[in-house]
Amino acid sequence: MTTQIIEQKELRVYVGTFGKYNKGSLYGKWLNIKDYKTVDDFYKACEQLHSNEYDSEFMFQDWEYIPNKFIGGGWIDPKLFELIHHPDMEHIDINTLFDFLDCSDCSTNIFEVHEIIEKFKECNRGHWDNFREFAYEDFYSTKICPHGCHCENYMDWDKYERNLKMHYTYTDKRNVFSNDY
Repeated sequence: MTTQIIEQKELRVYVGTFGKYNKGSLYGKWLNIKDYKTVDDFYKACEQLHSNEYDSEFMFQDWEYIPNKFIGGGWIDPKLFELIHHPDMEHIDINTLFDFLDCSDCSTNIFEVHEIIEKFKECNRGHWDNFREFAYEDFYSTKICPHGCHCENYMDWDKYERNLKMHYTYTDKRNVFSNDY
């Protein structure tokens, strides 16, 4: 397993309005989600931004580093704010958690925030340069073949790796997550 130094990315949303868009204007502003404790605080900032428009209908025209499970063109899930400000998140890399949410069937609308965090903790197997390294570690951690006994010379590593892939997901961000939850 490799140690991963992760740059915390800004979770941003570009907020315009449907009214302005329909009149040909893309006027809006990028808002950093982490600056708001709750979805209500976020919507208050959106209202201030578009205070020159009566009864604004907000349009989230673009977003960065936010899983699609939490946002769409005209909606944002309040659980996103609960999640990023949850006390357990100070010990969890949010980029890895979001990678898990992007690749898993962990539904944000049927699980509470603490359940999402627990599922992540249960499923996260770390950051690996490649899946084969994870396969080696998995093999040796089973104690079937202790280090130094050379039984790995008789292994069909391609088959072992293929079998593991039925139970684990290796993401393009090089994280491994268990599928068995």
